[in-house]
Amino acid sequence: MFGSEYIARIVTFSRRDLEDFLMTTVDITGQLAGYMAQARDMRLAPDVAQEAKHRILDALAAMVSGSHLPAGEMAIRFARAR
Repeated sequence: MFGSEYIARIVTFSRRDLEDFLMTTVDITGQLAGYMAQARDMRLAPDVAQEAKHRILDALAAMVSGSHLPAGEMAIRFARAR
């Protein structure tokens, strides 16, 4: 659905439809928040933990190596000036 047909559908969105949409969004957000609160007590599978460690180290290495590139040096000068 594109163009004016799409806009017409948005404009005719009823208040009840909007309330239903917002309640669904809030419910999904609440469910995600509940899961995340419980997840901190869960153990990761060993292979998942190992892969996560690799991703963290890779990100740190990219930050360190990037700090010596022209854009990284400009970012450092900007941060120090603040």
